[in-house]
Amino acid sequence: MKRCNNLYNISISDIKDVYKEIRSNTKNKSKIYKFEEFYSLNVSKIKDVFDNKNYKVGKYNIFLIREPKYRIIMSQEIFDKLINHVVARKFLLPVLEKTLINTNVATRVNKGTHYGIKYLKKYLNELKGNIIYALKFDISKYFYNINHNILIDLLKKKSKIKMLLIY
Repeated sequence: MKRCNNLYNISISDIKDVYKEIRSNTKNKSKIYKFEEFYSLNVSKIKDVFDNKNYKVGKYNIFLIREPKYRIIMSQEIFDKLINHVVARKFLLPVLEKTLINTNVATRVNKGTHYGIKYLKKYLNELKGNIIYALKFDISKYFYNINHNILIDLLKKKSKIKMLLIY
């Protein structure tokens, strides 16, 4: 297994690029305004987090939604969300992308819903005339039940990073 290294090389432009995406996708505009009030300082602090490898998770805004089903939402401030997205883009994707199968389309660049629908249509056409069964399920509290220590160990094995920004 090939391991990735030199992933801590995060620049200010990397942070700004990720921020542009977050800004356009964030529904809570007050969080954006709060972050932009001290934009340069916040971006500098994020750069320092990566340079010094010292990240402490901020507080979550926890609330309940009722539609389409009851769900607990845990929302972070833009500062924390930005760090998460930079980590995903610069650490996780380079390490994990090559190990994922092509039909895994969830939250991958150029492999979203339309890509998944294309694959589904392809397989349905191949199975035409056969009985097709579909299973729809939801694993209760899936993300809450992930063992983070096991996940972190697996990620460390795939990279040369001795210390990830894991919290």
